[in-house]
Amino acid sequence: MTANSTSTSRRTRFASAAALVATLATGSALVAPAASAAPVSTALLLTKAQFPAGSNDYRVTPNARASKVGAEGDVTPECRATTDRLNRTLAGLDGATATARNGYSLMASAVLSPPVTGQWRTAVAQCGESKGRPAVPGDLARYNPVILTNHKDGRLQSVEGFADVNGYTVDVFVAGLSQTPANTARFWQVFRAQIQKVQAGR
Repeated sequence: MTANSTSTSRRTRFASAAALVATLATGSALVAPAASAAPVSTALLLTKAQFPAGSNDYRVTPNARASKVGAEGDVTPECRATTDRLNRTLAGLDGATATARNGYSLMASAVLSPPVTGQWRTAVAQCGESKGRPAVPGDLARYNPVILTNHKDGRLQSVEGFADVNGYTVDVFVAGLSQTPANTARFWQVFRAQIQKVQAGR
């Protein structure tokens, strides 16, 4: 998996170990959804106070959806077909995102509709498994999340998780900034909090 992040543009790219490349639904990487799409309420997003203590630079982007996923390099026909199907689904998604920073962590939490975790799971399976993924905590195992990680030169750069909750997909991304490894404890904290908020429906 490959990833880059910039705090100024809020643009983050991620990929599976072999081939998947996409733009995470955060900040300027978002595109406006179709006018007919039912908006995801920003009330489902984490508030600034619900991000880890000490977080700042909090921003909310309503009425947005993820950009297209691409396949890089020498990929199998199955991988390319899977990403094509995922892109057709992503084109119709609506979403809302909240982003914040905490020390050297960039955090993004999105709520997407309709659910898309199953298609991400298929795409990861077809295009290459991500290595070195952290074990899912026991209390989150029932959501059967898809977890993606990005390593470079032995350093964990980012962790991202998808989980379907109450008819939505929760998508949380945490990246390390300035050569700092991604904080997995912070990732699980944000992922858990966003899942619980969507589960409660408020």
